[in-house]
Amino acid sequence: MLEVAFNDSTMGNVIKAGKENGIFLDNSRREFVSLQFMLDLGEIDNEITGEYRTALPEQMIMLRKFDDDLEFADEEEGTLYFGEANLREWSRFSDFLNEGIDIRMWVGRTAEDVCGMLHLCSVIKGRENRVYIAEPPLGILNSAGSLAVTTWSAMEPEGLKTIGSCSKELSGEAIRAYAERWHELKKENAPLRALISGSVVSVNEDFYDFMIRKHIPDGEIKQADLVYGFYMDGVIVNCCWLDRRIEHMIETGELRIVKDSRDQYKRILMKPQT
Repeated sequence: MLEVAFNDSTMGNVIKAGKENGIFLDNSRREFVSLQFMLDLGEIDNEITGEYRTALPEQMIMLRKFDDDLEFADEEEGTLYFGEANLREWSRFSDFLNEGIDIRMWVGRTAEDVCGMLHLCSVIKGRENRVYIAEPPLGILNSAGSLAVTTWSAMEPEGLKTIGSCSKELSGEAIRAYAERWHELKKENAPLRALISGSVVSVNEDFYDFMIRKHIPDGEIKQADLVYGFYMDGVIVNCCWLDRRIEHMIETGELRIVKDSRDQYKRILMKPQT
C-alpha cells in the first residue's frame, strides 16, 4: 500500500501512528509519499513538475520571517530544499504508480488536501491501481476536547489507532468524476481555491480578507493572535496565504506595524489612525 499525504505534517502523523500505535495491522508492503504542492494556491494550468508549481510552495514559505535560528542561510538555499523535495517525492509517487501498487490518500477537510486528491485522481484515472481515501471522521475533538478535528495533522496519533485504517475504496466512476472536477478547476485557473460546503470552488485572492478583518481590533494586536483568531472560526487555510494577505494589508495601508520583529508572528499591528 502506498500512503499519500498532501503535507508533511499529516505524513509525519501517519508514520508516527504506524510506528507507535500499530494502525497498519497487516504485514503488507507499506510506502509513504508526501506531495506538498499547495494546489489550493496559485495557477494550476501548468505541469506539476514545472518551474511555476515547483517554486510556488517555496515562495510562499519563504515569505515568512523567522527568528535567526529558524532561518535558512539564504533564500536560495530554502528554495533549493523545497523544490528538490517536491520533485523527489513526485518521482517516487510516479514509480510506485507504475508498479500498480494500491494507493491510499489521507485527505483532511481542507482545500489543500482536496485539491491534491482531485489532481491525483486526474493522474490515476484509467489505471488499474486500487485507490482508497481516508478522511477524518466527523465529531472528533482534539486533546483539549473543544475544537473539532478536520485534518489528520491535527489529530493525536493515538486517535489514528482505531480509525486510521478505516478507509473507503474509490470506484472508477468516482475517480473519473474527481478527475473531471480537477479539469474544470484547471480551466478556471483562479489564484485561489476554497473548500465551501465540502466542495472546492475557485475564488478571488481576497476571498478570506473579510475574515481577517473580522479579527482586527481597534487597538493593537500581535500578528500571531490575528492568525489564531482566523483559525478559531473553524476555517483551515494555509498559513502562508494568510501571511501574504496580511502583508498586502500592510502594504496598502489597511494595517500598520506598531512594533516590528524578525519573527513575523511577533509583530504588533493595528489599524491606521484616522
